[in-house]
Amino acid sequence: MADEGQIEHFEQIPPDELPLEVEFNSGDPPARRPRELPLAERVNIADPPAESSVCMVCMVVTVNGTAVEYIILPCGHAWVCASCMERIEVPN
Repeated sequence: MADEGQIEHFEQIPPDELPLEVEFNSGDPPARRPRELPLAERVNIADPPAESSVCMVCMVVTVNGTAVEYIILPCGHAWVCASCMERIEVPN
C-alpha cells in the first residue's frame, strides 16, 4: 500500500488511444491568424495625461505634481511614490 499522496500504480495509454475530442498539434497552421493589436490595446493601457508621472515600482500615475516623488540615486532617472519609498531598504 502506498503512502497518502503517492501513486501506487498507473497505466500508460498510447497517445493515439487517448480520448481526446480535439487534436491539439496536428501540424497544420491555424485556420486564421488573430488580428495583431498594438501593445497598448493588447494590455488595455490608457495613455497617461500629459502632465503625469508614473512610480517605477507600483506604476501609480499621479497628475500635475500632486504626489511627493522620491528620486533614487545614483541613477536619478526615475522616481518612486511615498508608499514605495517606505518599503525600500536604505543602507546606512
